[in-house]
Amino acid sequence: IRIHTRATLGAMALFGALVWMRMVWLCRAIDRRGSVRALRKASRLASAAPTLGAGVFCVGVLVFGWLDAVRWWEGDGVGYDEASALAPMLVRSLCLSASVWGLERRSREATLWRARGEGQPVYAIPSRWGYTWSAARHGALFVLIPAMTIFAWSEAVAWWFDVRDDALLTGEGDAAFWWAAAVQGGGALLVVCATPWLARVLWDTTPLRDGPLHDRLARTAARRRVRIREYLVWHTGGAHANGAVVGVVPWLRYVLLTDALLDALPEDELEAVVAHEIGHVASRHIPWMLASVLGLAMTVSAVGGWVGDVVALGAWVSAAAWIAGGGSASALCGVISRRFERQADGFAAGALGGGDERGQERIAADGVQAMGGALARGTALSGMDADRFTWRHGSIRSRQRSLDAQIGAPIGRTRADRDARRAKGMIALALAVGLGLTVWTEAGGFPGEAEEAGRGASVGTLD
Repeated sequence: IRIHTRATLGAMALFGALVWMRMVWLCRAIDRRGSVRALRKASRLASAAPTLGAGVFCVGVLVFGWLDAVRWWEGDGVGYDEASALAPMLVRSLCLSASVWGLERRSREATLWRARGEGQPVYAIPSRWGYTWSAARHGALFVLIPAMTIFAWSEAVAWWFDVRDDALLTGEGDAAFWWAAAVQGGGALLVVCATPWLARVLWDTTPLRDGPLHDRLARTAARRRVRIREYLVWHTGGAHANGAVVGVVPWLRYVLLTDALLDALPEDELEAVVAHEIGHVASRHIPWMLASVLGLAMTVSAVGGWVGDVVALGAWVSAAAWIAGGGSASALCGVISRRFERQADGFAAGALGGGDERGQERIAADGVQAMGGALARGTALSGMDADRFTWRHGSIRSRQRSLDAQIGAPIGRTRADRDARRAKGMIALALAVGLGLTVWTEAGGFPGEAEEAGRGASVGTLD
């Protein structure tokens, strides 16, 4: 147990130290030589470090048994063992954000005089602690708080109904087991639905004041029969120029617009950004993405658990199977997300104008121009390369080309709409496969699994 603990914590500490030293070296290269190459390397490192850190943590859990080690030290209580196990993830996130602050400060300083010369708003450069805490609130805490709430709720329900996780596998899946599963699932669903309220409280937001801009944005949502509870100004200190919609249920659905976006974009482009977010809601992208994550997670969990428990090829092989499955699922989620983004872009372009002499609604050039302009301006404000590929959105240039290709196409019948419908079919298939594999493995469906469960039950009887 001590070896497992040292291996996990040591790997996390070593990873954090390497990222910190590399970032310091790159920032010094930027200061001394004004190296654009070093700036690009630092930006790529800042983007990749959270994912790589999560991978190191997963190896600690799957290979070195980090969660089992924590439970050996603390016991398997309701929530606190998972909180202790996830604590290194929070510390890792804080350290990575603190190391990236040097890059953020230099980027702000480099654009400060240009912003003043062009009459753009100038924002205060945050301190290292302020930047680190803001990144934690918008990143790690926003994920860990709902996750910990679901973990604690599930364990409390299991304790109340006195059921074990393997009750169905060992033949003890009676009515109490199914009641517990239903209550656990219902609680998890409530947490997911309430998460937007957490964003409203945890993030630095204020309501958008009533006025011409608020009324224009509200009319855009009303025309598409999409209910938005509140429009929020997302205060990022000018660090981000972006918009977002959060919320599955209408009474807890918010549209967020960052301060930099509101300061820089004209009203027609702001309307395009909001129409893009409304397109996600109208096309039900949020529940579909949640379904894709659930289906792929169930599939990876079933296959990975079978490789580790039944095939018994060793911890490293099991971890490799989990990582390969997780990587494949992540790549597929990226494909789905990018297709949804293009559909939402087309929705926004269509919402801002269209129509021909036959009365059939079509995507007009002015709508495409407004949405494409919002993408270009937001990219320039963020200091991003328009050709840079991102996992969730693709490149801005490819999205602009997709928009240009939709001019004159009937609304709802573009290539982006067809691609999105195919993506939803992939999600439905993944959900069906994941649910089927989960039920099958719980019932001992994989070859050899029933025998393992039977041997475990026999040993329990002899004891």
